[in-house]
Amino acid sequence: MTRSLELGLSPGKKRPYMLPLNNPSVVTVDEATHLRPDDLVVGVLVAGRARAYPWWILANHHVANDHLILSDAPAGYMLPKDIRPDGKPLAPWYETVPLLVTLCEHCSGCAAYIPVFDDAPDDPLLFTFAERSATAGYSAVGIYTISDIETLSRWHPLIGRAFSGRLEGRQLKRIPAFIERWDTWSREFPETDVVFAAQEMRRRFHVRHLPGVEDDTAHTSTLVTRKRRPELIDHRLDRNELVLGLGAAKGGEAIAYTLRGLKEAGGLLQCEFDGEPCLLVVSGEYRGFAFKRRFAGEVLDFEIASREPFRLRDSSGTFWNFAGEALSGPHAGATLDMFPDSYVSKWSDWSLAHPGAVIGDHAVRR
Repeated sequence: MTRSLELGLSPGKKRPYMLPLNNPSVVTVDEATHLRPDDLVVGVLVAGRARAYPWWILANHHVANDHLILSDAPAGYMLPKDIRPDGKPLAPWYETVPLLVTLCEHCSGCAAYIPVFDDAPDDPLLFTFAERSATAGYSAVGIYTISDIETLSRWHPLIGRAFSGRLEGRQLKRIPAFIERWDTWSREFPETDVVFAAQEMRRRFHVRHLPGVEDDTAHTSTLVTRKRRPELIDHRLDRNELVLGLGAAKGGEAIAYTLRGLKEAGGLLQCEFDGEPCLLVVSGEYRGFAFKRRFAGEVLDFEIASREPFRLRDSSGTFWNFAGEALSGPHAGATLDMFPDSYVSKWSDWSLAHPGAVIGDHAVRR
């Protein structure tokens, strides 16, 4: 424990459930008796698969290190010489994709990443909650900080970038994640699995009275910042306004659009950002994504083809869903790249992470 405190890692003397959620058990929709229809979940979509992390489970941990099995067919066997009575080899293994999922229930922000780099594809990073420490390096403003266990570099949980340590400047690959009610998520993605936990976790003090997505609550770090560093607070928008923000990786200005303004504009915005053609998509209550329109050497133009279900059509005739997955047409099976630092959260927290950001033309100003 002493070493943990020196490094600024949890749990220290904190509650033990601030440990990360590692490879949790999952159940099918039919088996999900631990959920209520109006429970919020953090839904993650990757490689044609869907997984839901209940809000009241993930809020106990804030960080989940997970793996999602990509196929029900074994990719190989660890013990090929050992044969079961039915003649099949023992110990099958399956192709998986590693996941990092984060949630701040107070700022209403969530994120999901594939925590591997192209130069180390077989070495996924594992993350833990990081405490503030005078010797540990970067600490996020207004939100908690995470650290990878391998190098102890410190990262912003919603930006997915390392701001100190050996991996400083490295960026994780973002994949679609958003907040939805369980009844809606399970209806749209009936083949989803969902993380399981006992009802006792609902009764823990930290999550007994969880806020809703638009409730007026603030992370402890935000409250401290408001009191000690009031000059950092950006009052141009209401602090609880939900925004879809984009941080500039190339050193330019960040920009934020309110979800409300984007919905009023039709839920689709094509623009330029950070030197890249950009596509902003908003659907449902809290789904907001920023994709790169440059695909296979060309810049695609999009229009809304239908709203129920939500479908986009590009200039090649390909149809895409709201998560940037090509469903049919010339690009079927492809996915659009997301802007690395792009996510939905409350203005109060997003603006602390991106001070001085531009407010987009489709934002609703106070």
